[in-house]
Amino acid sequence: MSHDLIIIGAAGHAAVVAQAAEASGHRVAAFLADAPSRVGLEVAGPVAALPQFLARHPGARVIIAIGDNATRRRLAGAIREASPDCRFVAVIHPSAVICEPGAVAQGAFVGAGAVVGVGARVGEFAIMNTRACLTHHGSLGAFASMGPCSATGGDAHIDEGAHIGMGAMVHHGVRIGAHAILGSLSLANRDIPADQVWIGNPARLSKERQPGDSYL
Repeated sequence: MSHDLIIIGAAGHAAVVAQAAEASGHRVAAFLADAPSRVGLEVAGPVAALPQFLARHPGARVIIAIGDNATRRRLAGAIREASPDCRFVAVIHPSAVICEPGAVAQGAFVGAGAVVGVGARVGEFAIMNTRACLTHHGSLGAFASMGPCSATGGDAHIDEGAHIGMGAMVHHGVRIGAHAILGSLSLANRDIPADQVWIGNPARLSKERQPGDSYL
């Protein structure tokens, strides 16, 4: 079902989300951001103006189109507090393959060519970027993200707030702990504990991190 859509964010990821939203039948009503867009998007107001925009667009849905997991979490909490009736929506590019209905939670984004396999689940406000693949019976936790062309084997689990870098691979049955990072082009062939950064092929511990530390 299509809706008017208010997009939080105005950087490159917001442009990607907007294109996917329009391709799937939504109408982008506004971009709200606290800084000017660096990619030419027209910013209609700050994020704090969301309640006024929701009043102007009855029935509108909202998506937070910001790539950083911690920032997305913070904004989701602030929006829910300021606008308890705000309705978040998942945006799924029409070229994505979703093997089962209901596999993608509210506020999530699934990009062009991405695959959510049989029995797999994408948590709320998670991101699957272009051509990411979450294979059968796997999970991508709330506020977690998968970079372009990253992939998992079956029954692999990416916990809340974790990030899988571009082109990285997660073996069958492996778990990536909460807020952990698997670097671009890395291979996780064993579990990665929470709050750590692993890189390489096979991946090895690089450093510890705090959940809000930047990784993009």
